[in-house]
Amino acid sequence: MKQTTKSSIVYINLERVPERRKFMEKEIKKAGLNNVQRFSAIDAKQNEALSQTNFFSGTGDRWALPRSAIACFESHRAVWQIAVDQELDTIVVFEDDVLLSPDIAEILIRLMSSSKKFDVVKLDIGGIHAKCGEYSEIAGLPVRKLLNRVDSASGYILSMHGAKELLKRSTQYGDTLDQIIIDYMPNLPIRTSMLKRAIVFANPHAFKRSNPNWMYSGKKLKLPDAEDIRDLIFTDAAQDAMSKGDKRDEWIRFP
Repeated sequence: MKQTTKSSIVYINLERVPERRKFMEKEIKKAGLNNVQRFSAIDAKQNEALSQTNFFSGTGDRWALPRSAIACFESHRAVWQIAVDQELDTIVVFEDDVLLSPDIAEILIRLMSSSKKFDVVKLDIGGIHAKCGEYSEIAGLPVRKLLNRVDSASGYILSMHGAKELLKRSTQYGDTLDQIIIDYMPNLPIRTSMLKRAIVFANPHAFKRSNPNWMYSGKKLKLPDAEDIRDLIFTDAAQDAMSKGDKRDEWIRFP
């Protein structure tokens, strides 16, 4: 006997944008989806809406996050929590500006009833720079593993395990390294790319694999000084020569 799965389909929509709600209702009806629920999105324009979040300014891993982006992320996070609280096997999440494929109903039925385990299957094609691995299949559908991050969450399906994992990984999130440079080192006459390398060089504990786009949450950063930048640029031999004054007139003044 086939085990019954417990699933839900949700789209996220702001109360103050009713035109997008109407748009999604038309898309849902046209696609033949049933029992789709609307989740009232967290609104960044409401003063108290973001009074309690998991956002920590000055930490994070990729995006600079204005209030609107924090509210959007917290809306998704709230939906993940619903999936866990309701013990759903799978949950489908759409944002309110997606064009739904005529095949989406069949695709979701097959994914939601699949016996093959997965955490998340991305349904949208927002990432034009996506790098993908080899083809495999879930429920007879061709899928490819994403090999890089894609800045889109317009449509995806989560398993229970996937929802729990996303909640765990987003206990803290925050600003990008670029935003930290803008906030704390705005007027230095040094290229941002070099400053990012210098920050990573001075804080190896704060970055995974020395990747400036993968900063651990909650880590304290030491902002690099002239000495740190010099250590990054010049070899030990060059610094030794400079300290001894060898051909000093041939060296560029630094900083």
